[in-house]
Amino acid sequence: MLIYAVNYSIQNPLGGVAPPSGLTWIQKALHESGFSYHVCDLSLAKEKGDIRRFIQQAMRTYAPDAVGISIRNIDTSVNPPRTFFPFLKEVAGFVRLETSAPMILGGPGFSLYSRKCMDIMAADYGIVGEGEVVFPDLLKTLFSGNGVTPELPGVITRRNGEFIEIPRKIFDNYRNFGMARHDGIDYDAYEKIGGYYPIQTKRGCAFNCIYCDYPYLEGRKYRLRDPLVIVDEMENLSKTYTMRHFFFTDSVFSFPTDFCGKILDEIIRRRLDITWTAYVNPKSLTLDLVERMKKSGCSRVEVTVDTVTRPTLLTYQKNFTQEEVFQADLFFRQCDIATYYWVNLGGPGETAETFIRNLNHLDRLTHVTKGWIGVGFVVLPGSPLYGRAVKEGRIEKNGLSEPYLYVSDQLPKDYAEQIQRFAIFHPSWFSVYDMLDDDYRKMAMKIISHKIRDHWPMQGDYGRIRHEKYHQGGLQVFSHETYLKTLEEKQQHILKR
Repeated sequence: MLIYAVNYSIQNPLGGVAPPSGLTWIQKALHESGFSYHVCDLSLAKEKGDIRRFIQQAMRTYAPDAVGISIRNIDTSVNPPRTFFPFLKEVAGFVRLETSAPMILGGPGFSLYSRKCMDIMAADYGIVGEGEVVFPDLLKTLFSGNGVTPELPGVITRRNGEFIEIPRKIFDNYRNFGMARHDGIDYDAYEKIGGYYPIQTKRGCAFNCIYCDYPYLEGRKYRLRDPLVIVDEMENLSKTYTMRHFFFTDSVFSFPTDFCGKILDEIIRRRLDITWTAYVNPKSLTLDLVERMKKSGCSRVEVTVDTVTRPTLLTYQKNFTQEEVFQADLFFRQCDIATYYWVNLGGPGETAETFIRNLNHLDRLTHVTKGWIGVGFVVLPGSPLYGRAVKEGRIEKNGLSEPYLYVSDQLPKDYAEQIQRFAIFHPSWFSVYDMLDDDYRKMAMKIISHKIRDHWPMQGDYGRIRHEKYHQGGLQVFSHETYLKTLEEKQQHILKR
């Protein structure tokens, strides 16, 4: 039994509902090793009571010999971060009510907080890092009946009350993996809630963004799949199900640019009737590549610039320049591709001066379909920011048991108010502070209930409503402290209900 432990109610509804990408590769590995499997997708469990019902029904129908639980995220990654540990503990408890079969944890979220997850979920085993090779081998060892404790790369378990963890390994043969198996995923259900097909074209990331855990999880060396096989997989999915939208789940789809271009050219050559979305990086983008993006079906790009001033681009360890940001913005406008910008102010090196300059630079972007401004970064184990936070005495060297939000102590005192005013006068921009506005919440619920994938016109309407409310005195800006207090009160009210 493969359980996708993602809670629909606490995913980012305006960012789309993410199907279990990693499990498509685990399914392939299990199939090729002769195991049968079933997927219990908790992302499709919309009500709290559905979580237990989904697990109970799956367990009683299939009576699994082992249970694998995939943990995608540990927290919401916003200010303040909300952890998913209570949800994960609840999932494990429901599993244990139905079976005593070995419980095995995995996924990127687990790999970052492996011992914490093992503790709160009372799991038997876990796999840190990639599981396609290790998971079938672990099952074979467990089912052999010889009582040998598995010692495989990345496996963590307990022995005499102490954790035993074998160093993980990054496998080099990703190109030879072929196509993932998607048969256990209910894509018809995802189509109804505005979802997409997850497609991974490569693993590894050569960049060094200070907050990012991709190089830690996947390595710094790119492991590229065959572009022909990638498009074969996309073509097969589009012919098998009704959904036509894809999301390239790479940390950065547009780099290396020559590899990205080969995928785009193959989609164009086959004239696939699809649309797609991806994270792109301003580095080395050309007008020719962006034109091919548009021609191949790109409906939206998501650009995680995070910052635009030269000093903070350096301290954030971004690989692109300020000039490349504005050049990319021009290309997307020329090709009329919807563009989402993700910005996080208040990270390492941010000062009152760079904060003001950042807001001014954001005003120079000419093609903002939607912009999101967050404050600070959640410190992830394995990221360069983790080492900096330890050096500055913000966190302990022996690891994190809870997400920690890094916010520069040199921000202006009224930074929250300034962000709100910037968004009020720029209808395409939003921030974490909008989540307290009832009109924003109503818009979000409408997008969810009507399953609207291309929802940016609605957000633009909200931006104009927000502007009018402010001028009419119906909307007040507030401090970050007020935001935190109000958010806590709302969450307590929800819990009491």
